[in-house]
Amino acid sequence: MTDVLGPDHPHTADTLVHLGMVQLDSGEPQAAKLLLQRALALDLHVFGKDHLRTARSMAGLAGALLETGEIDAARRYGEEALAVRQKLLGSHHPDVGGSLADQGWLWHADGDSATARSLLERAVTIMQSTVGPRHFLTGRCQYKLAVVLRGCKDDLAAAQLLEGAVVALEEALGPDHRWTIESVRTLRELRDQKPSDR
Repeated sequence: MTDVLGPDHPHTADTLVHLGMVQLDSGEPQAAKLLLQRALALDLHVFGKDHLRTARSMAGLAGALLETGEIDAARRYGEEALAVRQKLLGSHHPDVGGSLADQGWLWHADGDSATARSLLERAVTIMQSTVGPRHFLTGRCQYKLAVVLRGCKDDLAAAQLLEGAVVALEEALGPDHRWTIESVRTLRELRDQKPSDR
């Protein structure tokens, strides 16, 4: 791609983002981080900071940094991506919902359940009203919120969210997708818990 279009072509950044997300989805966050850093540098050079392509690269890099354990850097890029998306898309858009969910998951990883819950509740609300309750992104947001609620011992609400997540993810992605499997497993674990463990 670089040889054909040149290193500064927007499609080169698109390819880098795509490859980075594939690496992240395949459990290779360090490789994803390097690709997404290159994509972000290119997007900043071509489009500047306040552009949706740049926000996409920032959000992807934030996800990779979370997986490599660099939570502070992940939060910084995630917050910048959220700010750009809110500025350009408004507060009620699925991309904004996605950024809120990502930020909520970061706060969860850092042990702040209250902030995580607030952000993820907003994300679920946005996703349900924009892309619908059966969309896989809605299901993924529901799963993340359910995990946070389970940690807060709110098992009833967590189970309800997981049931919705399983339906959405199975319908959209199929039963063999890792997000579906993860949600089914978490719901089963929650149902199998003894009352004394809750």
